[in-house]
Amino acid sequence: MAKRNWLNSMETKDIPLINKKKQLYDSLKIAVVEQGITDCRKWISEHPDSFINASLLYNNQSSLADAEVKKMFLSFPESIKNNRYGDDLQYMVDSLVIGGYAPKFIQSDTSGRLVSLKSFKGKYVFIDFWASWCVPCRAENPNVVKAMNKYSGKNFTTISISLDSKKDAWLEAIKQDGLNWTHLSDLKEFQNEVSVKYNIYSIPDNFLIDPNGRIIGKELHGEQLLKLLDQLIK
Repeated sequence: MAKRNWLNSMETKDIPLINKKKQLYDSLKIAVVEQGITDCRKWISEHPDSFINASLLYNNQSSLADAEVKKMFLSFPESIKNNRYGDDLQYMVDSLVIGGYAPKFIQSDTSGRLVSLKSFKGKYVFIDFWASWCVPCRAENPNVVKAMNKYSGKNFTTISISLDSKKDAWLEAIKQDGLNWTHLSDLKEFQNEVSVKYNIYSIPDNFLIDPNGRIIGKELHGEQLLKLLDQLIK
């Protein structure tokens, strides 16, 4: 109920109501997530050879630190990695955790031109997943603008992947928010081919990759991106 009310308030763009409902939803979600993490750790510790461990870790991985997910997965015997969940976890450990190589992609920009992540090699790249209809995403945009204004000429850029379905709304949001960088989308919402590669289930979400293509930051919100760039780019 809390989640449904929060989502409904987002559609109405009632900011005070959004904040109130989100606070309630977050408090409930945190309690559930924390219990789930506790149960996951306890079970895997006590039953290291259980055939359900891969699915259990997969279903809780978004709430665990990357290093812990990797350590737990690598501790599994091969016999319990050989399934769909094990394959997905292997992919995550190789490509979606801090230190992994970001999955390569090619997608069309606002003019229909194909753009490849590979073409940005040698730069720090902020890969930002958002949509015009996503109120929290729009609230984060000024932080990305601030980072771009400070570092766009210093080996840093942003690629925004939109989970929109309507091109006009997408383009209008880019214009309204002053997002002067590379924008890509296939207008398939959460079936966007890039978002599927990056296991994006909710937005806003993001990854920061280094000039060699390795992931060095995830879920950077508020001032976190700018603070990390301050450390990396002198």
